[in-house]
Amino acid sequence: MEEKPVNSIQNANPRFRTGPISYLALGDSYTIGQGVELSQNFPNLLAAKLREREISIDPPRIIAMTGWTTKDLLKGIEDAEMGDQQVDLITLLIGVNNQYRGQSIEEYEADFRKLMEKSLSHVGEEKERIVVISIPDWGVTPYASSLARDKSKIASEIDLFNERKRGIATKYGVRYLDITTEYRALGHMNQYLAGDDLHPSEKVYDRWAEMLLEIIMQEKNLR
Repeated sequence: MEEKPVNSIQNANPRFRTGPISYLALGDSYTIGQGVELSQNFPNLLAAKLREREISIDPPRIIAMTGWTTKDLLKGIEDAEMGDQQVDLITLLIGVNNQYRGQSIEEYEADFRKLMEKSLSHVGEEKERIVVISIPDWGVTPYASSLARDKSKIASEIDLFNERKRGIATKYGVRYLDITTEYRALGHMNQYLAGDDLHPSEKVYDRWAEMLLEIIMQEKNLR
């Protein structure tokens, strides 16, 4: 029997803690918003959209760096020395550099499980506060064309990484957001590209923020 996507869960109803929402964004260049202003990355755009709805939220804490793999992110979280600090919302988008560097899917799965365990330790029992985001397909970009890379191979590998990622997210009971399908239709167009012809423009990050907002606003006790 096919498992339902986690973000289809309708009865999840976690309560945010007293005071402004605390938000931890974990990832790589797609999380920091390589190629756009800091205010235009998806974590900051999401925070701005929540404030527009009169929902108080602290500035996002971002643990991410261009080029990071899952192992780099694990080290980055360790270096951040968060201890047992609890947060209200976590987004996790990581894996494109694992694929780009030809790392094995088995290594990715093992690391991603560790990332899930670390993330869960910061939300207590409220697993629905974590949103796992799929890996965009960079093979559709002009940058991939300039490298003469096999786009169908990139796509199939990205699909495999996302399949495993989604499976782990489902197993742990966290939410999952597919941005890959839509990005494949947009990622080659100039208006949706940053200046490096690889990373998304602010229009794409804004769309990701809207998709995240839709998931988050399902929570009845958000305020």
